[in-house]
Amino acid sequence: MKRILTTLLILTLTCPIFSTGFALTEPEIDSPAAILVDLESGSTLYEKNADKVMYPASITKILSAIVVLEYFQLDELVTVDKNSPYEVGDSTHIALEPGEVLTVDQLLHAGLIRSANDAMKVLARAVAGSEPAFAELMNEKALELGASQTHFVNATGLPDENHVTTAADMAKIAAYAMTIPEFAAIVQTPYYKIPPTNIKENERYFETTNKLLFSPGKRISYHGSSIPIKYPGTIGMKTGYTSQAKNTLVAAAENGDAKLLLVILNTSGSNLYIDAHTLLDFGFENFKKRNVCVANEYITQIPILSGDRPDLAAIVKSTVALPFSTDRDPIFGKIVIPAENLEAPVHKGDEVGKVEYYFEDQLIARVSLIAATDVRFIGKVTTLMDQKPIPTAVLISAGVIGLFAIVLLFGQAMRLRNQRMRKKRRLALNEQRKKENMQ
Repeated sequence: MKRILTTLLILTLTCPIFSTGFALTEPEIDSPAAILVDLESGSTLYEKNADKVMYPASITKILSAIVVLEYFQLDELVTVDKNSPYEVGDSTHIALEPGEVLTVDQLLHAGLIRSANDAMKVLARAVAGSEPAFAELMNEKALELGASQTHFVNATGLPDENHVTTAADMAKIAAYAMTIPEFAAIVQTPYYKIPPTNIKENERYFETTNKLLFSPGKRISYHGSSIPIKYPGTIGMKTGYTSQAKNTLVAAAENGDAKLLLVILNTSGSNLYIDAHTLLDFGFENFKKRNVCVANEYITQIPILSGDRPDLAAIVKSTVALPFSTDRDPIFGKIVIPAENLEAPVHKGDEVGKVEYYFEDQLIARVSLIAATDVRFIGKVTTLMDQKPIPTAVLISAGVIGLFAIVLLFGQAMRLRNQRMRKKRRLALNEQRKKENMQ
């Protein structure tokens, strides 16, 4: 059953991958192409030839697993087809047999932990009917995730000159994969057992190929010291190797509130894990999360029409924290983009605009603004400017009537004035006559 998986990258935040641009001493690594990003925001902390097209080997299986998990539940059963077990040659496999029945969960563990090519081929055919058809689904998903330079022709990463990607593309794909709970749980599994099946009488036991996660007793020479290959805080991911691609690695690790993801391509031997330690140490030691904004933080007042108030308080919907160099105290600029012609009613939590945050003239975050309170509708206030034009004939008629009314009122006022004057004269004349008679 197909499931629609949604990315959790910064909730409603649209945040581009950006370079912090600080004058840090960059680490020296052997790998010809690599990238280190903040897992949650996608911010680039280090890159080296990150857009160079190269061969991925088995880190391909990260994208394969994404597609499988969009089509199947983990507990669904899959029957091994008659072709997949015999198409992997002497590459890594778990000796699947035609007709054998396993769960999607078991096959994904085999593909992601043991890097079993037969397991991934079986899943690819179960999803799409054929491996080429499955590869088309993979490429569609890659484009959807912004991995525009990725083109895969199989589900395993076995050599093919047309099977290519970049470090930057794999970082986007892997960051998305880690938002899928089922995927994240599988890739941080150090070892796994598949119990007997309908065909196999013995259990299958295998350990992860990712030595950053699990490698008892394995060590590397690092800055003049012998240290364990296992890296503290590793939360999983995937290795790869072919003679064409050499060693490849995608890995994620956490330290406090920081989560980092790295991609390393085309390196050899122990340099793979030396470079991984170098990049992760660089990221954790030189960067820390800073709040760009905090959920429910007041930003501004936004005008509103037809409401019981002329404007409303706009607050930030979600917290945004991004990594910045530990030797800097970043100052952020912001631009508020209010919704145009916002009209009541508006309910608390409704989106009423956006706010963009900038660091050194570079857009680093775009966050939704929401209403802090309800605004009731009270009707539109009509002004003369809102009214329709009055016909000229009506205006002339109204003018004539108005003028006639003024003349009538003026005449009436004059008559009343004359009556009062005549009354005063009569009273004065009568008073004078009374005085004369008394004499």
